[in-house]
Amino acid sequence: MSNEQQLRHLLLLFIVLFQAKHLSVKAGEDLLAFLSFFVRSLGHSMEIPTKISTARTMVNYSKATDGLSRFLVCSACRSVYTSGRLHSRSCGYVRFPNNPYRQAQPCGNALFVGSSLKPVLEYPYNSIVETLKKFFMRPSCCIHTTNKVNIHG
Repeated sequence: MSNEQQLRHLLLLFIVLFQAKHLSVKAGEDLLAFLSFFVRSLGHSMEIPTKISTARTMVNYSKATDGLSRFLVCSACRSVYTSGRLHSRSCGYVRFPNNPYRQAQPCGNALFVGSSLKPVLEYPYNSIVETLKKFFMRPSCCIHTTNKVNIHG
């Protein structure tokens, strides 16, 4: 891979990851269009795609995120919520709910920033089994087991 190809891959990877965390698809495509214009105005022949889907394909983004689960986490009490189970915008965790001497008060901390759907705290999780499968299925991963030495003792 040439230096220009490595630079393009790094730029696209950054844009794709930044867009996935902080921007809408349209804003990500606007950023790619600006980057493409900027690179051409500097006189480089580097081709930058203008579609997020094309950039994701070029950096194998879907392979990196397969099997990845995201959980919402309360920033106050650290309760974990799956996005499908959530019915409220605030944390409903009750500490010691069966204690007869305490009043059962929910945490009540906001799980989202303002009125948006952006979580205050998010926990990405990928199974270690899935991660190891991806690691060992790479073409560059070669494990030689034919010259294995058995030590009995």
